Amino acid sequence: MTQEEVFESLKNYFETRPAARWALGLLKPGTELGLVIGNQIECAIFNKGGIPSVEKREAVNPSFIFHMKPETIETLANSKSDDIGEIGVNIFTEIITGNIRVEIKSNLKEILNAGYFD
Repeated sequence: MTQEEVFESLKNYFETRPAARWALGLLKPGTELGLVIGNQIECAIFNKGGIPSVEKREAVNPSFIFHMKPETIETLANSKSDDIGEIGVNIFTEIITGNIRVEIKSNLKEILNAGYFD
């Protein structure tokens, strides 16, 4: 896949899949997640009026930055499940195998108030 195809796959996943839309829809306004794909593509993921949005740009003051291999995007996007628990297990598996690295950028208070646990 080209870089543009990887980005479009990621954008489609977060903006159209019911589980992703539900989970990201809980984020408070102004909360952003950063995503770096293959050290080349920077993305910002955020809730815009209750609808998840993905833009190809550096996240502004992100709570977390997820560093992912391009093939991980393909793996997650090709999953047919819309069960939030199964998606969580898939992401955790990718973290364990080293395909996703999570960088925490906020303190605990900010994370608790951002909507992640709603």
